[in-house]
Amino acid sequence: MEARFDNLSAEGCEKNLVQFSPETLKKKGSKKQSPSRNLLDRLQLHRDKVLRFLRETAISFDNNQAERDLRMMRVKEKILGLFCSEEGARAFCRTQTFVSTVWKQGFGILASLRKMLEGTFVFS
Repeated sequence: MEARFDNLSAEGCEKNLVQFSPETLKKKGSKKQSPSRNLLDRLQLHRDKVLRFLRETAISFDNNQAERDLRMMRVKEKILGLFCSEEGARAFCRTQTFVSTVWKQGFGILASLRKMLEGTFVFS
């Protein structure tokens, strides 16, 4: 995978060669590049970070879970417009955080909520 990443990066660099006019070369400061060239440069600069998921299994390939965690809050906000009170918003956030954590840890959500309300829930 790392070799493929390197080959694709090199191919992308060949296809996105930056060519500057003589007037541009005379100007001071950094030269403007295309968005695709900027992306290639960033991917090469942060290669180890981009490919870390290959070596460390605890690291996810994407950040979809973080986006999913935020999506519920955004949907709730869109449906209601906003929360009726600050306390209601806090209660929703606490409940949503608990449910998300329980689900990620592999516990049953309903059973965990029941135990939490009974005061007997313990993360183990």
